[in-house]
Amino acid sequence: MGTLVVAIIAIAIYGIYYFSRGDAEEAANIDSTAIKASIEAGRFIDSSQSALTEIPVVPEDTLPAEPIPAPEPVEAKPRDFEKDDSLVLEAFTNAPVWFSIKMDTLRTERGSLSSNEHRVWRANDYFVITLGDAGAVTFFLNGKEIGTLGDEGAVVKNVTLSRQHLGGN
Repeated sequence: MGTLVVAIIAIAIYGIYYFSRGDAEEAANIDSTAIKASIEAGRFIDSSQSALTEIPVVPEDTLPAEPIPAPEPVEAKPRDFEKDDSLVLEAFTNAPVWFSIKMDTLRTERGSLSSNEHRVWRANDYFVITLGDAGAVTFFLNGKEIGTLGDEGAVVKNVTLSRQHLGGN
């Protein structure tokens, strides 16, 4: 039994030596100049493959010749409304802005608007508005211009717009 254990250990040691020796010799034989040239040419050597793998390289001349134009400004022209309609809040932006709009107690929408964007929300009784840049958004309530809710760059919180802001409309 002791001879069998010694034989198994000897075979295991020989196997470890044999298999680990081959990888080290292969790695030592790789020419570093060839690796550098492959990387510069847009190829690299993947250790799991024996061949070179191509990396797609975008030539500089494929970039657009002219910059992409900015989007056209959105015309701040609200819709026409009847007096018994629900409340419709329209926003027209002139700069990027983050917002939170609560419609009655039913739902809240949070997010951000890009420059020259138009957005519409509906509510039965009121809106509660929070803005990251009060001067970036012009509001219309049922077609009546409310204007901005503050100065450019100012943060406003929990501003309520309701039917009272419509006046004689």
